[in-house]
Amino acid sequence: MKKIIITTVCAACLSFASSAMATSIFYEATDVTGVGSVTYGTFLNPNDAPVFSFTGTNGNVDYDFSAFSPGEYTLSVTLEGFWADFNEDNNVDFTLPSGTLTSNPFDLTTLPSASGTVGQLTWNVDLNSGGSVSYDFGTTGTYTNAGVNAILGGLDILYSEDHLANGGMDANMGWDTLRVELNSTAPVPEPATMFLFGTGLLGLVGYNRKRSDKA
Repeated sequence: MKKIIITTVCAACLSFASSAMATSIFYEATDVTGVGSVTYGTFLNPNDAPVFSFTGTNGNVDYDFSAFSPGEYTLSVTLEGFWADFNEDNNVDFTLPSGTLTSNPFDLTTLPSASGTVGQLTWNVDLNSGGSVSYDFGTTGTYTNAGVNAILGGLDILYSEDHLANGGMDANMGWDTLRVELNSTAPVPEPATMFLFGTGLLGLVGYNRKRSDKA
């Protein structure tokens, strides 16, 4: 009986330990500053897809993809403390509200490569230094290339030193936290459930062994 109790406790501890040691699939960049740029279509080429790029100069990067396996996931993106200075006067010209966006579930058979194209999205990134992203909004719908380019041109006129919409602008920018995380939709047993399961299983084994000894 004493052996059964010790074994049960060990099984419960293992259940709790395995739950605590589980790692998430994430990329996180904190306390980042750098230089961002955007190229956009002008009246000469209004339907060109805008391209956004960023080169980090300071910050901390952490990521762990080791727990990935093919399956169904949701993607969550958290951004906190984003700011931009368009005219290099050391004053913040633009901020974004902090928050988290989470996608609908989708199937993922492999992690995306450092560069590629899926649908309307094209990217080329380095996890430690930055990269570029382009999204082709097309020519129809609520958001179009021409509409987004017009917005970017307006920002260029408003904030650039020459106050012209010349198809490109740079900005000093940064953020407190950017975290991108993949969350599996597969249910994970809770520690309490694992404890009860282990206790019941070992109890059954001990009971059968006791009956066998009596026989």
